[in-house]
Amino acid sequence: MAVIAATLGTTVQDARTAHPSVRLPQGGRVEVEIPEFGEAPPLAIDVYDPRGAAEARASAQSLLELLADATPWSLHHLLDEAGRLRGGSARPAETPCVRTGYSRSVEP
Repeated sequence: MAVIAATLGTTVQDARTAHPSVRLPQGGRVEVEIPEFGEAPPLAIDVYDPRGAAEARASAQSLLELLADATPWSLHHLLDEAGRLRGGSARPAETPCVRTGYSRSVEP
């Protein structure tokens, strides 16, 4: 979360809680889904945007590009079976969400 916040020039909201997030400049937010016990990366970055699904996709793409430039991470969008950007596990009454994955494994 700290790397995402630094890349966006902002801070982590609700740090050290069960639901930390990073606010997006356009009003959405980013959350990181931590793998279950013993699962290896990739991790998932959930991008929520109150304006709608198209805006969530655009915010996810923008974040992916910024992180690709700022980190050595291997980044990609998580796609559904039809090749569309996959929605995240949004809780009921949540804003639209797009899931983008990243892996912290880096080639030397």
